[in-house]
Amino acid sequence: MDNCYNQFNFSVATGKTFSTASGNFAPWVSGTNNNWVVQSGLDTSDFTIQGFKNINLYGIKLQGSVQCPIGSNHGIVEDYSFNLKLAAQTPSISGVFTTNNWNATLYENEVRLGKYQNVIMFGEPLRSLSQIRLSYFSAQGYSNESVLNIRLDLIVQFYFLFKYEGEDEELLF
Repeated sequence: MDNCYNQFNFSVATGKTFSTASGNFAPWVSGTNNNWVVQSGLDTSDFTIQGFKNINLYGIKLQGSVQCPIGSNHGIVEDYSFNLKLAAQTPSISGVFTTNNWNATLYENEVRLGKYQNVIMFGEPLRSLSQIRLSYFSAQGYSNESVLNIRLDLIVQFYFLFKYEGEDEELLF
């Protein structure tokens, strides 16, 4: 038995300006340090998987960078992350939350990958993956030149490890 996975990928390569006017840029000053956060929840990209076979998703890897372009509103990007919503069947167990102060839910097929957590592998695959939605981007940093906006270049690739449904499957670990 082998763990030969198929792979596909897609890329995000764009430059975006985040501003206080649009509500997706929040700067603040702490002593002599300028800090900032950007959050972009309105921009989405949907990828619908097509073909005659269903696929089972085993893992995702993010690779790339987010940084300020030369000659623009500069700042240092400390961290960034992307949210992916996955339309697939989740392995399930039965259970119920008896106390739920954190509003926890079961079987939410949503993952967040970023600079410091860039790989997720599933112990059991997400079955019959049909759509991937890139739904949310956030970043934070410091030393921004402007308290009104910041421009970021996003150049990242997402790699998806899968097998066609029905292929020989074994655990990754």
